[in-house]
Amino acid sequence: MIGSRERLLQAADKLFLVQGYNQTSLDEILSASRVTKSNFYYHFKGKEELGLAIIDQWGRRMLAAWLEPLKEKPVGPWDRLRAMATTIADQMDASGCQEGCPFGRLAMELGPDHGIFRRAIGQFFEQIIDRVWMVIAEGQQMGQIRAELDARALAQLFLAQLEGAMMLARTSRHSRPIRTCFETFAKLVGK
Repeated sequence: MIGSRERLLQAADKLFLVQGYNQTSLDEILSASRVTKSNFYYHFKGKEELGLAIIDQWGRRMLAAWLEPLKEKPVGPWDRLRAMATTIADQMDASGCQEGCPFGRLAMELGPDHGIFRRAIGQFFEQIIDRVWMVIAEGQQMGQIRAELDARALAQLFLAQLEGAMMLARTSRHSRPIRTCFETFAKLVGK
């Protein structure tokens, strides 16, 4: 049997993914987790602390899934970037295109009072950009990606395209925008 802290994390994870952080009340989390309010406050100071724990959980899970395809060195840079996009599209399909990137969603709903959340989200995106940057730079050295373009800017563009494609996939309820996003990126910057 899992403990109350783990039940709170599981309930908040699901609710935040589907409804968003701002739209999820503490009462909904307590009801879904079957945990009392006093037990909640034993584990967390408040909803914000729970939110940070969820952000950490999402980060570990997503970095493992999204960055794994970029590590496969015997495979060329384009194949690794395609594998990353395919992993994301497959994740969207598995959720019925209802979830998408929780960091992108959370970033869109945050107000100016959530600086600690914005910093955590920014750190997640920077880790993705840094890894994609390395793969793009490798592609430039191999002559597969246009060398006159700034590799870091291309990494930011790649991630921005994927984030936008996830929003489109969530809206249209199919992963086609994510899958075509990679092909368009490759045509724009490839040699």
